[in-house]
Amino acid sequence: MAPSSAEALLWKKAFLTLRDETLSSLPPSSVLALLCCHILSHPSDALAAAAASLPPPEVTSDVLLLEELASVVLPCEDSAEPLLQILCLVMLAFGIFLLLSYVGSVRT
Repeated sequence: MAPSSAEALLWKKAFLTLRDETLSSLPPSSVLALLCCHILSHPSDALAAAAASLPPPEVTSDVLLLEELASVVLPCEDSAEPLLQILCLVMLAFGIFLLLSYVGSVRT
C-alpha cells in the first residue's frame, strides 16, 4: 500500500514541531516528553510508511535529529522504552529506503 499524503503530512508536522520546540537548550526530561508527545505518540508504522513518500534528504535529516535527541534523553531513568521505539522507527525508515532503492535499481 502506498503511503498517503496524510501520512507524509503527519511526518512533516511531527518533525517540524519537534525541531521548533527543541531549538532551545532543554533538560533531558523535557526533550523526552517532547519526543513522546510529537513522535512516539503516533504509530511507528504510519511514520515509517510516510518516509517512502518524502525526499530522502528530509527523512535523513529527521532521522539524524532523532538520533541526536536520543543521545540527549539517554540519562533519563524512564528512557528505555522510548529509546527502543526510536530505534524501531529508525530501522523501519531505513528498511523502507533499502527496499525502495532495490526496487528502483531493478526497474532501471
